Amino acid sequence: MMRTIKSIVYTAICFATLVSCDLNQEIEIELPEYTPQIAVECYVESGKPFNLLLTKSVGYFDPLVVDPQEYLEQILVNDATVSISAGNDKYELDNGVFLDPVSFKLNNYGRADALEFDPGTELALEIQLSDGTILTSATTVLEPLEIDSVSIEFNEIQEDMARCLIFGDDNDPDINYVRRMLHDGSLDSLVIDFVATDEFTEGDRFIFGSDYSFERGDTIINTLIHINKEYYDFYQSVQGAAFVNGNPFGQPGQIISNIEGEGNPIGIFTCITVDTTFNIVPE
Repeated sequence: MMRTIKSIVYTAICFATLVSCDLNQEIEIELPEYTPQIAVECYVESGKPFNLLLTKSVGYFDPLVVDPQEYLEQILVNDATVSISAGNDKYELDNGVFLDPVSFKLNNYGRADALEFDPGTELALEIQLSDGTILTSATTVLEPLEIDSVSIEFNEIQEDMARCLIFGDDNDPDINYVRRMLHDGSLDSLVIDFVATDEFTEGDRFIFGSDYSFERGDTIINTLIHINKEYYDFYQSVQGAAFVNGNPFGQPGQIISNIEGEGNPIGIFTCITVDTTFNIVPE
């Protein structure tokens, strides 16, 4: 018993000694000078106006800019020449403020007119920066992938709770890539958002569901976006990079981009088709 008490006392003394020591030690790390990267985002949808966001990245340890106006001036690139071509037709994009009425996303280049393109049409992007650097990319207009039916099913145990299933045809023998989004009540209330392929589907039908999280009277907004592999890879890499972004000393995530040019630009230029349904859970 005495030995046990002595052991406890000895351990306590050792612990107190360690706690009393100054364990804080400053370490200086020399970081290489950060070179901003140009970032491009452009999602072309046939029958909708062109919109493009052109920005430049900032360093992780750069001073934090709180004022929104100053922040926009810091990241937006407003002195470039931007165009999108379809065959021999070339469309110049204006610099300004362009709001996507569906996603509510702001862009700094665009056109007011809506242009129709047939599936299979090849589009080419060219951006000339003020220093003469040329950035390019290319994409192809996709076939629509539509939601042809929606099923709302109530839980057998919790009878007031419902789930939503969406169905559609998938007759393309090649692999299709999709982005599935689900909103509850309005487009600013996102419930589900992911990208997937149709490799997991059986036959020529696809199905996406939800959990039993909707109540009677709720408005369910389903969005199915047909995307290509470039956007699928880009989306996955952005999600991965965001996951590790909280650790400044960790290995940075690699963004998979289809923007080409000097200065290691990043971003995506892609065509999409969008189908959205609105359904109300029965009372």
